[in-house]
Amino acid sequence: LGNLIRAEDEAERAIELAQELEDLELRAAALNEKVGAILAQGRTDEALVLAEETLRLRRLVGDSAETAKSLNNIGLINARTGRYADALVNYMESLRLKERVGDVDSMASTLNNIAIVRFEMGDLEASEHNLLRARAIYEKSGDLSGLADVLDNLGRARREQGRLDEALEFHLGSLE
Repeated sequence: LGNLIRAEDEAERAIELAQELEDLELRAAALNEKVGAILAQGRTDEALVLAEETLRLRRLVGDSAETAKSLNNIGLINARTGRYADALVNYMESLRLKERVGDVDSMASTLNNIAIVRFEMGDLEASEHNLLRARAIYEKSGDLSGLADVLDNLGRARREQGRLDEALEFHLGSLE
C-alpha cells in the first residue's frame, strides 16, 4: 500500500507541474497514472471521476490512440463495479478508435474485455465471437500472455455452455 500511496503522491506532483506548464497531454498522462494508483487501492468512484477527466483532456488534445486507452480504462472501472452496459459502450468506442488508428495489438485486449462484459451480460455467442477475434490477433502477434488470457476465457465460456471437454482443452492451452 505504501508504494501505491507514493505513486499517487508522485502523480499528483506531476499533475501540478503539468498545470504550471499548461501542458494538457502531460496533465492527462499524470492523471492516468493517478487513476492507476487509486484504482489499485480500491477507490473506484474516485478513479472513475479522474479517468473521465483524463478522457476529456485527451479528446481536447485530439489524440485518438490515447483517447482509446482512456475509454478502455473507464470500461475497466465500469466492469469492475458491475456497470456492464456502460463498460460495453466504453469498450466499443475504444475499439472503434483503435481500428481507425490501426492499433491492432491493443485491439485484442479490448476485444477480450468486450468478451468478458458480454459473458457477464449473458451473451455467450457475442462473447465467443470477440474472443475468437482476439485469439487470432494474439496468435498472429505472438503475444503469449494475451493468448493465454483469451484461451482461459474461451474455456470459461465453453464450461458455461456445458461443453466441458472443449473447456478443458482451452484451459490447458492457456497454461502452455
